[in-house]
Amino acid sequence: MLAEPGSASPSVMLEVRLGLDPLRNDVVTGQLTRRRFLRWTALGAGSAALGAALAACGATGATPTGASATGTGTKGAAGTAVQTLTFGVPVDPQTLDPHLGTDATVAWDYVNIYDTLVNLDASVKLQPSLATSWKQVDSTTWRFALRSGIKFTDGTPFDADAVVFNVERALNPKDPGRVVSSGGPIAGAKKVDAQTVDIMTKGPDPSTLYGLSLKVVYAMCSPAAVQKYGKDYGQHPVGTGPFMLQSWQPNAQVVLTKNPGYWGSAPTLDKLVFKVIPDAGDRLLAFQNKEIDILLEPTPSQMLSLAKMSNVQIAKTPGIGLSYLAYNLRYPPFDDVRVRLALEHAIDAKAICSTVLGNLAVPATGFMNSNVFGYKDENLATVYDYNPSKARALLQQAGWTPGSDGTLTKGGQPFTFPLVVSPGRVPGDKDATVACQQQLAQVGVKAQIVQMEWAPFLTFLKTQPSKYGMFFLTWFAVDADGDFGLTPFDSTQMPPVGINRMYYSDATFQKAFEAGNVELDPTKRAADYAAAQDALVKNPPWIPLFQLYQISALQSYVHGYQITPIEYYVTEVPGVTVGAH
Repeated sequence: MLAEPGSASPSVMLEVRLGLDPLRNDVVTGQLTRRRFLRWTALGAGSAALGAALAACGATGATPTGASATGTGTKGAAGTAVQTLTFGVPVDPQTLDPHLGTDATVAWDYVNIYDTLVNLDASVKLQPSLATSWKQVDSTTWRFALRSGIKFTDGTPFDADAVVFNVERALNPKDPGRVVSSGGPIAGAKKVDAQTVDIMTKGPDPSTLYGLSLKVVYAMCSPAAVQKYGKDYGQHPVGTGPFMLQSWQPNAQVVLTKNPGYWGSAPTLDKLVFKVIPDAGDRLLAFQNKEIDILLEPTPSQMLSLAKMSNVQIAKTPGIGLSYLAYNLRYPPFDDVRVRLALEHAIDAKAICSTVLGNLAVPATGFMNSNVFGYKDENLATVYDYNPSKARALLQQAGWTPGSDGTLTKGGQPFTFPLVVSPGRVPGDKDATVACQQQLAQVGVKAQIVQMEWAPFLTFLKTQPSKYGMFFLTWFAVDADGDFGLTPFDSTQMPPVGINRMYYSDATFQKAFEAGNVELDPTKRAADYAAAQDALVKNPPWIPLFQLYQISALQSYVHGYQITPIEYYVTEVPGVTVGAH
């Protein structure tokens, strides 16, 4: 049974009658055959139960209330219980260096270690953090007043010199060189005095403050620690945040302990543990056995299992990610816009949401998440209506004709290619990819699914453009702004430095996107981003699929947790306590 954190009455529970059949079980375990998918889509089997579960949970960012925590875990030096909260995570972090590790699976560990000058709260609103105030000096300069008396956990003072060091390091294209593409128009930093710093931009930049809130770009690291550990700094992170690294057992767990000198409100928890459990089924079992306290991003099949459990809380809110099936424009025939436009009609995102994902997502209506500033509803259900017959006709116009086995051919070459996915990155990604594979097969296009672990997957996309035709991924506009939401299509951000993994370039898009990035008038800026998205519709770099809800499952004894739409920050736990269990 599921209860909402912060619901009006603790007795409000969700009761679900499941009644699953073997067809549904094939889907949630990833054993989805072509025939079964088509039959299941036609029948809509299994979606009602999970849809009811999600609807009853409700979209909430409220914090749960209840009995005060009595503590859990090991005993402290004085005999008091140590407040420990344990997350189950699918992968070991690549690094705890925020200027190197840029995805959420890494950020989940280090967002509690580091601070930024400004912060986005659970309502995606800017709040002071290491900076107490700021003002715009001119169209390309922002001045920040820094908090005084703050030190990194190694004793290094946090001051203007530290800010300059971190901004320059984040923007360095060679070392570390991972986030320069996410740095936006920020050009550098200059010390005014010990507690005042200027951030300069390459031109007028309306999104500067949001960009500086990104801990995956502008988290403040101890300059002394970076210089001391060099390339190994990611194993010895030092920040100013509420927690600091206690231990890291590779492929097992990361343990953070409370920073006793934290400048803000002292965390109520003493320790955070991130237990690495790669298999989704094993993570659910660990949650059932109370070996982990919070299960992040439960899959559709896990939601069905959670619905049968007692004393489980579900925190849910609309997310800001967009899942998509991307084309690699350097891999023929995806360099042909006619082919890409044809395949937009081959995928039924609505069916994938209602069946494979059990309504844990809603179909995409544009090329950005609808909760991101600058989003335009492109009415994709009509513009790219699901129509296999139209897809086949358009492909034939592009010169592709059916072969003896039904697979399309052109010039004697079959339309077949590798489709790469990293299962477990987001809920239902493997099953959604299989569904896309089956739908593409209906129009004579043969995708060969290649599965990779997360870190090798990112490296592969960055370094091997000749070896994949399409890939499944989710883009999170973590500053909730169109500047970041549209960055994957920026022609200046192609690998190996950038994140334009489609190798996409469109002059009309680029002109509108760059105009929006420097336009200070919000109305005009939104119009620029709308024009950029219109260009994407005419020359698509990917197939927009769906927007997932941001969901966490909590044990009943976890109190004070507040879900955020920003996936990177779902492990920030100010005010969370752990009760007796």
